[in-house]
Amino acid sequence: FPMRSIVYVLIGAAALAGCTTTATNHSGNTPTPPAVIAAPPTATSSGGQPITMGVGAEDIARLDALLTQTRELLLLAPDVARLKWNARQPVANARAEAAMIDGATKQAVKYKADAGLFHDYFSAQVEASKFVQSQMIEQWRAAKAPKTITLTRSAAQIQAASDAVTPKVMQALADAAPVLKIPGARGVLETRAKEIMPTKSALSDPTRAIAIRPLLERAAP
Repeated sequence: FPMRSIVYVLIGAAALAGCTTTATNHSGNTPTPPAVIAAPPTATSSGGQPITMGVGAEDIARLDALLTQTRELLLLAPDVARLKWNARQPVANARAEAAMIDGATKQAVKYKADAGLFHDYFSAQVEASKFVQSQMIEQWRAAKAPKTITLTRSAAQIQAASDAVTPKVMQALADAAPVLKIPGARGVLETRAKEIMPTKSALSDPTRAIAIRPLLERAAP
């Protein structure tokens, strides 16, 4: 399973092959997806402080590493949306997405991690990225945006960034998995996610909620 498959699926073969626009600085604002999916409430103590219980500093560092790498992967979504807009490509590609998720799931063996967690987590990243792309494209369509939008990064630059971050996400996911079993992990995860993945650009509340849902479903209260 080649690492480049993750963003190759999200960008699409046609965009990678046919989009040769030189990347330049983009002065327009990146639309923020509306908050249509509520993020779960943060667990707090009676004094209003996040509940850490048995979660120690090293455990928090592992969660932070996973959230940081996931953030970097999600921040590629607006660039992918621009490529798809220019190439007139649909956001979804069910067959390619299924093949990519299957490939990512098989990588769990390499990282000595749970295959179900890898499957669910990378499925969530695809859905979160597609959510961002769909919201942006709908806003451009409603605003009658130009048929060709100036790129902030070329297809090759996006692919290179994905190739670099994807194995880091996988390693961080494997490292953070044991932390999810510690009492209090859910509250810590919610608190750290809001800190590391703030509500701006691609990292809206609904995007973050989609991305970390597999973790929250497994995290001990």
